[in-house]
Order: sequence, then structure tokens, then C-alpha cells
Amino acid sequence: HPSWPSMRGRGRAPEAEFIEGDAMDLPFEDGFFDAVAMGFGMPHVPDPPAVMAEVRRVLKPGGRFAYSVWLAAERSAFTYVFAAIGAHGAPEVTLPPGPGATDYGEEDRAFSAMTAAGFGRLRSTGVDSRWTIDDPGAPFDFFVEGTVRGAAMLRPQPEANRRAIRAAVVDKVLANHGETAPFDTPIPSVVISGTAV
Repeated sequence: HPSWPSMRGRGRAPEAEFIEGDAMDLPFEDGFFDAVAMGFGMPHVPDPPAVMAEVRRVLKPGGRFAYSVWLAAERSAFTYVFAAIGAHGAPEVTLPPGPGATDYGEEDRAFSAMTAAGFGRLRSTGVDSRWTIDDPGAPFDFFVEGTVRGAAMLRPQPEANRRAIRAAVVDKVLANHGETAPFDTPIPSVVISGTAV
């Protein structure tokens, strides 16, 4: 049966065709697409360079590939949540192997892997995204309910650890963004893109 993200996507775009598959073994012939985009998916694959090579395989020469990754900025809802997990999370709760959430947002690593996969005209574009939130614990709630690896780290936490993690996020939001709502909270990301050569 279809996965939850696939079902949600079908609900939002019923006219679109959704095909589930392995990002490291795409079910398409060589040179099939003009463009490929991946929104915040790179941290969820075990081998990002293999994904980049597979994307290159299914792109026509001159085709474009772009993917987005969160940035590990000091003042970021992303950083608040994962720093709180590091400080208050149960050590037995771990993630399956994979890259760090921000690893392939670093230009040196990203550009090296993209070049090796057959991309040129590489570009890194920062995106200064912001959340306006009324609850200083909203970043915790979002990562529990709206992400994959964040939820995998937060949902199995013992209740006392979850409360401590959320409290630490609340403290950071209040300390960095004022004591009263609304809170203008940054959550910056980067888009890495290139052209198939």
C-alpha cells in the first residue's frame, strides 16, 4: 500500500502521477527527464553520491538537478531541536545509518559529489526561511509530526526526555526571539543545483 507521504501528495495533487521507488535505483530509463528536484530528501538516503549518480543517469544532457537541505545555523529552529535532542535525549534512541542532516548542504562536500556524479555549473543558493509561530514549542511539535528523521529521534524518547527536549526548545526560542508571541524564528536552508554534463 502507498506510504503516508505518497498518500498526502495524492491528496494535494490528484491529477499528478505518483510512482514510489528507490532513489538509488530509479525506475526510469536513461535520459528520461529534463529536470529533477529533491526537497529535503538527501539526509534520508544511505548514500547521497549514489542518488546523485542515479539522478544524472535519468537526466537528459543539459538537464537540471536541484535539492534542498537545512542549514545548521546557530539561530535556527532546526538547530534548537537537534541541540536539545543532543542535550536531553535518551542515548539509546539512535537513527539508522545515513548522512548528517546538513552534510550535503556544505559546498565542498556537495560540489565534490555532484561533480563526481556528472554535474557542472554548480550553484549553492541560501534560502532565508522564517517561521512566525505563536507557541515557542512549535519547532519541537513540527519535528515530531512533520519530519522523518526528527520524528524517528523524538517519538521513541521516554516521556521525561521528550518534556526536557521540548522545554529546551521553548527556552531557546524565548531567549533568542523575545518573550511574547509571535516569534519570528529562522529556519534557513540551502538549494544545491547543477546541470547534467
